[in-house]
Amino acid sequence: VCMVRDPRSVATSYYFFLKRERRLSPDEPISSFMPRFIRGELDSYGPWDAHVQGWLAAEQENPEIVVVSYEQMRVDPLTGARRIATALGLPADDDALADAIRASSFERMQALDRHRDASTDTGLRGKDLSILFVRKGKPDEWREHLDQASMGQLQQAFGQTMQRLGYI
Repeated sequence: VCMVRDPRSVATSYYFFLKRERRLSPDEPISSFMPRFIRGELDSYGPWDAHVQGWLAAEQENPEIVVVSYEQMRVDPLTGARRIATALGLPADDDALADAIRASSFERMQALDRHRDASTDTGLRGKDLSILFVRKGKPDEWREHLDQASMGQLQQAFGQTMQRLGYI
């Protein structure tokens, strides 16, 4: 199972994650982060679009691979959860899926994140805990953070895949 997300949202979320991890300077603007994100230089996954295209190709070749969109899961989680459960050979009855959706809701995950404690959770040490790991989850939050130039760079680099997924 691969969950895809609009690269504008991925870039915004990843920018804040890297700040939380202290892998970016606290005062680094998102505009200077963007070219490195587009080139896939920030981690071992490579560029967003190469990663996503690989999963989309694999899904076409193998019915056991399922690609779901984060945005669609936010709108209709039951349909996505049913599709995932079926692909994994798990029971797909609506009550069990509704329970799983409630248990993994954004609000529940964020509440769990807020209650983690760096004094007992060694994985949190050294991080900027003023930035939540489960931060906002808004599908279009990128509109609040990306300038026109950054949006244009993303669309120029990833436009074909964004269009294929319905993001533009």
